[in-house]
Amino acid sequence: MELACADCHGTDAPVKRAKTSVCKTCHEDHEGEEKVYLNNGAEVEVNVHKSHQGELRCTLCHNIHKPSKLYCNQDGCHAFDDDMNVK
Repeated sequence: MELACADCHGTDAPVKRAKTSVCKTCHEDHEGEEKVYLNNGAEVEVNVHKSHQGELRCTLCHNIHKPSKLYCNQDGCHAFDDDMNVK
């Protein structure tokens, strides 16, 4: 599915990031699911969409403009083995 800037930002010349509420207009029922990951070699079952840091912006992990990345793995907090093959 091809998106235009205005689909998420409300304008064809965006100056700020889209809000999570905009993501949820299309992905409203996506709460994620528990999945088994390797975290520093140990198997753990976790739902990365249920952050212990509270609600996080979708765009911290999912990105339409560049490759997606797992925010949980930044700054050495976690080391989940996830390929982020979902946009």
